[in-house]
Amino acid sequence: MASAALLLPLLSAAPPAGADAPEEGSLQGQFTRAAARTGVPESVLLAVSYLQSRWDGHGGAPSVTGGYGPMHLTDAVTAL
Repeated sequence: MASAALLLPLLSAAPPAGADAPEEGSLQGQFTRAAARTGVPESVLLAVSYLQSRWDGHGGAPSVTGGYGPMHLTDAVTAL
């Protein structure tokens, strides 16, 4: 419950009126495009990725736990 309270400012934050659009190749721009493609609010994508990696992409190398990129994606097959 406490973690949800910490995310509330991130989820309700809106860019100021007249804010510039993010640069095409920037991380912010990638999140903007991902939100538009998937229908997931940009604030949710940003919050989840921050919790997963603190936005550290490790220069394309895996983290010590095997995750890649700011969303800390893994290439793990789960046994069902």
